[in-house]
Amino acid sequence: MVVSLAERLADSSKEHLCCLSPEREAETRQASTELGFRIWKVRLPKTFSPETIIESFGEALNFPASYGRNWNSLIDCLRYLPESKGHIILVESIDSLWGQDPTLYYKLTHILKDLGEESHAWKDSRVSFKTLLLTESPELQRVVGCRI
Repeated sequence: MVVSLAERLADSSKEHLCCLSPEREAETRQASTELGFRIWKVRLPKTFSPETIIESFGEALNFPASYGRNWNSLIDCLRYLPESKGHIILVESIDSLWGQDPTLYYKLTHILKDLGEESHAWKDSRVSFKTLLLTESPELQRVVGCRI
């Protein structure tokens, strides 16, 4: 049985962190809109540090000026995104982060995956929270273990 993109996005119980071909971004945006989901695109900076990555999330998701710009503040802001039927975060330039700093890559993706799983557990289980890594890299697809 073939599962549609919209069905995969709507399923809040799994696939919290997946790779997505950049060619499917428009299709994903359309499906997210039809589902009533909020969608954001985070463009990671060219120079990677915890601070620059956290700042790129703050800018893309319009975090309040008062947020602390550290990992805990990022987690808190992502936990309390505006009310929606679902949340999709597209992350661009993830290949560069993986290539330059795998430790920082794992830190970020671990946080994002955990938030998706946590969202399913403690929010209304029908609220989907997914992070989609925009990449064609077979290596990253293997590492992540999920491709939409």
